[in-house]
Amino acid sequence: MTEYTVAENTPFLWFRSLISGEKCAACGNNDTRGMSVLCPDCTEKLKKAMNEICMCCGSTYYGCLCPVPGMREAGCEYLIKLAGYDPSDLSSPVNGIVLRLKGHKDRMLHTYLARYLSVPLKRLASARKLTPENCIITFVPRSKKKKRLTGVDQAYFLARALAKETGFPCEALLRRVHDGASQKTLGEKEREVNAAISYGIRKKIPDGVSVILADDLVTTGATVCECTRLLRSAGAAEVYGVCIARTVQKRKKIQNKDIT
Repeated sequence: MTEYTVAENTPFLWFRSLISGEKCAACGNNDTRGMSVLCPDCTEKLKKAMNEICMCCGSTYYGCLCPVPGMREAGCEYLIKLAGYDPSDLSSPVNGIVLRLKGHKDRMLHTYLARYLSVPLKRLASARKLTPENCIITFVPRSKKKKRLTGVDQAYFLARALAKETGFPCEALLRRVHDGASQKTLGEKEREVNAAISYGIRKKIPDGVSVILADDLVTTGATVCECTRLLRSAGAAEVYGVCIARTVQKRKKIQNKDIT
């Protein structure tokens, strides 16, 4: 198993732990001892999740760039992700992290995740010759209702943390035009319709500028596909996706499926 480590602001974490009694950002139970945003147990589980194998390309999820179905047709060839996500696996730190980010403004957790994600992102940027002059990081905006309820726009905070780690500028290129039903309550086709009426473009993108599109979680890909189409129609030369996790098919279904 490949080992991954990121530098963390230990004095700040220790101070936060001492003052607020913050527990692990994934499980919410174990003490981090002020050394990390995750407890040692969740840190090891996260590393294992990052090393799980993508059934499409055979590389680890942390190393794979496979988009979800429909993304290539929409105009996005690559999707960087930290790990796979199974919402039914309540013991997974990925599950806990996604839930934490949807309800809390946790700057240290976003920085922690961005430091991991910036490694493959910088590698892709080098291969595609992306620079701060010809590339912008943007994000999938959360619904106004959810932002009022939680005070959180998790994709924005992720995009901002990625911008700090990579040096690319961060701009809000997309806007929320309709607060439809929550995507997680809808089927695949319903998600496509809901995404199509939910987003719009804030401004035209300068010629030759590519866009890195950040979101916390990619499930069917309906939202990221619609946002990709909008960005391309607004002038984006290329669109590259980056997320914390993508929902994966359960292992039982994968094992029963014939692979040719």
